[in-house]
Amino acid sequence: MKNRIALKISLIYFFIGSLWILFSDQFILSRAGSGNSITVLQTYKGWFFIGITAILLFLLIRKEIIRKSEIEQNLIKAKLKAEESDRLKSAFLSNMSHEVRTPLNSIMGFSELFNDADYDEDQKKKFTQHIIRNGNKLLSIISDILDISKLESGEIEIRKIKINAQKFISNMMEQFLLQTDRNKHKLIVTFPKNSENVFVFADVDRLMQVFNNLVANAIKFTPNGSIEIGYQPKGQMVEFYVKDTGIGISDEYRNKIFERFMQVEADSTRKYGGNGLGLAISKNLIEQMGGEIWVESTCGEGSTFYFTLPAFKGKKI
Repeated sequence: MKNRIALKISLIYFFIGSLWILFSDQFILSRAGSGNSITVLQTYKGWFFIGITAILLFLLIRKEIIRKSEIEQNLIKAKLKAEESDRLKSAFLSNMSHEVRTPLNSIMGFSELFNDADYDEDQKKKFTQHIIRNGNKLLSIISDILDISKLESGEIEIRKIKINAQKFISNMMEQFLLQTDRNKHKLIVTFPKNSENVFVFADVDRLMQVFNNLVANAIKFTPNGSIEIGYQPKGQMVEFYVKDTGIGISDEYRNKIFERFMQVEADSTRKYGGNGLGLAISKNLIEQMGGEIWVESTCGEGSTFYFTLPAFKGKKI
């Protein structure tokens, strides 16, 4: 394609140059009154031809240099992105190894204690609670890994239905209350006025998954304080939010936390745990349901995660 374009440009230039050579002399002879005049006009003609040729060469060379520079810049960016991706994957695999082994070791350890006759029934009930809690944690990790794999391959199926926003949040409250009470957080649920008939068009299971991810993060990164959830109609969309009074997110990481394998920082990862997939999964699910997700945060004061979903206004196909 590029060779054909270059050939066409060359042919056009050759054609115009040929016409110039053939007819410029006749034009000069018709205008010149003497031999000196012809010499002067021929000189101007030569300089004119050289000038046009120089300008065209300059433009072509400049365009080629810019093109090669853009290619080099794109290659550099691609290289840096690939290196960053490899670094994040390596950090993710290292952290995932720890995240998987920790609950698995706990499950195996407490299971072995059941065979020890020195422990009474009350103690064994506590062992059971530890096993269930760590089993659920391990199941959550495996589910996240499977989900991110399905999302990358486009195998996640979204089944949208009409969902009453207020009833959905109310039904989720019991689960959130158990989580916040266990971690000694205050849960605040805010319903806007006249919101009983606010509906969204979304996949209820995936919506629950997104809320679970956001609330779990809010609990994890809020050592002491409150967590607020709510929603607000916004034109053709409904805006949901999960707000906490936790450690917040610095400007450096605010635009990166929705990327795969990204965690705020190594120190926080070791302190708070996590596999770095929850927000990436949530972002992908929200976008597949026709919305968007973002965060507003201040270090030391907390974070608010917002996401939108299409409002249900009538029959959907």
